[in-house]
Amino acid sequence: MLDKYFELTVTADTDLQEILIAELAELNFDGFVQNENNFTAFTEQQIDLDTINNLFLMYKIENNHWKVETLDNKNWNATWEANFEPVVIGNDIYVRALFHPEKSDAKHTITIQPKMSFGTGHHSTTKLVLEQMLQLNF
Repeated sequence: MLDKYFELTVTADTDLQEILIAELAELNFDGFVQNENNFTAFTEQQIDLDTINNLFLMYKIENNHWKVETLDNKNWNATWEANFEPVVIGNDIYVRALFHPEKSDAKHTITIQPKMSFGTGHHSTTKLVLEQMLQLNF
């Protein structure tokens, strides 16, 4: 394990994020955290800024919409898991970890042990499925 990690933060809409994440995975980025208006990519590999800049130029991402930082390396999964935020879907579904308080007014509560895997409710795909499930009569 290297003592440094590189963090690339990119401002882009959700559709473009998916494309850029696939492109960056080909450049040895191995961890991604998506938000509504941006995402962060992580790698232990030295970043070739010219390659990154050319990639973003191809997708018309301006220089002021991305930045690279060097971070001390640590257990990123443990850090993410400890900072997992609960998710509320349609005021009816509450996705939480054991260390979050219960929400008494939630119709459905999903309690999970957060891991960097599918189902935490943070990715738009999971949110959309949960929203659709609220419309179904089980």
